[in-house]
Amino acid sequence: MFRTSLRQFSRSTKLLAEYKRKENPSYNELAARIDPIVRTGETIEVKRARLMYQSRKRGILESDLLLSRFAKKYLHKLTYEELDEYDKLLDEPDWDIYYWATQNYDVTPLPEQWKNSKILKMLQEDAQNPGPIKKDNNITPFIARALELQSVHPVVSYYCKVYVLEYILSNRLHTTDKEIEAFTIALLEDTESIKNSLDDEDLHKILTNRQLSLNVVFAFVFKLFLSSLEDISNYDGSNKIQLAGKLRAAINFMTSLKVFTGEGDESLDFSETTGGKCESKGEFVAFIKDKTKVLKYQLSRLIKNEIPLKGEDEELAKLEEKVDESTKPNENANEVVTSLINEDPALDIENCSSPQAYTPHDEKPLHLPGAPKYEPGQDADDDDEVKLPGAPKFLPDDDLSQINKDSSIKVFTPNQRPHEHEETPTKPTNSRSASANLTRQHEPITKENLQTILNTGENITKVQKHAKFAISALNYEDIETAEKELLQGLEVLRLIKENKET
Repeated sequence: MFRTSLRQFSRSTKLLAEYKRKENPSYNELAARIDPIVRTGETIEVKRARLMYQSRKRGILESDLLLSRFAKKYLHKLTYEELDEYDKLLDEPDWDIYYWATQNYDVTPLPEQWKNSKILKMLQEDAQNPGPIKKDNNITPFIARALELQSVHPVVSYYCKVYVLEYILSNRLHTTDKEIEAFTIALLEDTESIKNSLDDEDLHKILTNRQLSLNVVFAFVFKLFLSSLEDISNYDGSNKIQLAGKLRAAINFMTSLKVFTGEGDESLDFSETTGGKCESKGEFVAFIKDKTKVLKYQLSRLIKNEIPLKGEDEELAKLEEKVDESTKPNENANEVVTSLINEDPALDIENCSSPQAYTPHDEKPLHLPGAPKYEPGQDADDDDEVKLPGAPKFLPDDDLSQINKDSSIKVFTPNQRPHEHEETPTKPTNSRSASANLTRQHEPITKENLQTILNTGENITKVQKHAKFAISALNYEDIETAEKELLQGLEVLRLIKENKET
């Protein structure tokens, strides 16, 4: 009896405990937010030091860079009231501060309490003013890549930051400007905190193992390299901007592999990383340089619109087939010519073997002037010299009856001119023009050279086809195929030339 009542009581207690727990309780994120710590009694020096530390330790690189530079530049000038306002701004979420400073209100709208803030306006002006770091193209792309992969691939993001640090320290840029110095210090602290953090054990294990880090970063970079080349081969002209950005990112990540080629990296197994392609550090450096050059070349081709579009070769092949069909000689050409000759005997090729066959019998042949007997620069003989008539010595009114009586040549006056010596002028011969007769001096058409003419047209078409295939191969940098097509075209071209000479 006592056991039965005890069981009922325990069961009812369990049902009472589970009453109204079918659904998750409502959660108000704003109400659950922890209020910032209100500090009182701080001196202005202590407040400045604390705010400087909080500006450098924001947790994300974007805010670290932005706020650390601002704190280094303005905190020593701010009054106590302005420091309080800046302290309240630091209590806001990191991404909110970043978007407000960059005036990206579409992502995070600006609250009313910060619309007239003097400190926020100073921060916005400082974010818009490009400092020495932002002007250096050797640094800014890698910072952008580090920010892009900070949450997606933290290992690659970490080594992009390391590349920036090594570049600044090796070129001693931190000694040239106070802002670069503050940026370098913030970046050093950020990389050290990421490497020493135990929040992610896998990340900590990779970052503390140099060989493992090289394998992970190389796998990511080479995968992006192959993906970029595949996108180039499938390029259709619609994603030019996206593909250009991907190629630039691949160039940056490929360059970041140089952090594994330092003086202390001789012990790394590059053969394991590259699958046997690189046995030493020198070969790995040459490998990086070669692949970077390939990416830059493809990027330049993309910018200059020199990459053939996908499907363009298929259209070109179809067009070439149509051209070949339209220019292909008729197989029944000989039969057509023979039928024409049978219908018109005047076109008989066998009877046209000599030029005289074209000259009609009722017409006189055309006599062209011969070659000169002497060269223009030489003096001719007296016998061959041309004698031109001189000026007349007598006027028409003079008496010609008394002139030259002793000569055998008789001079007659107009009234005494004998009519019996008049001769009728000869009628000029009717001859064809020189151009009409010259056109008949070409080589006559025979059955033998007719087939040669047809074959010449077909061979010229083959040469054009080989040239088109060579150009298409050069578009894909296929040098061997282009050379093969050009050599075949040249052989056909030589045959055409030899047939014409013979």
